[in-house]
Amino acid sequence: VDSTLVHEVSSEIKRVYRIPATEIAEMKLGQRMAANMVMLGATAAITGLISLGALEAAVKDAAGGKLEEVNLRAVREGYDFGCQLLVPVECEAAVNG
Repeated sequence: VDSTLVHEVSSEIKRVYRIPATEIAEMKLGQRMAANMVMLGATAAITGLISLGALEAAVKDAAGGKLEEVNLRAVREGYDFGCQLLVPVECEAAVNG
């Protein structure tokens, strides 16, 4: 969940990752609207379903032009944050895999 905006999560939910996506987007990128890309990067890191390189390629393909650089930075910030939530070996495997 975006912990900048969501402060309470039902106790029925067994695993929650708190990612301050909106705060990261505002503080590091100056663009609150990039929070979705921060969450995308964090989700990729946490789940390992897509490598950072593949995600960056998809962002370049889908969001070229003036939004490309901010979206890439947002994805990388989110990925880095997501990696910090994992055991280092897991994240390293995701980055290198």
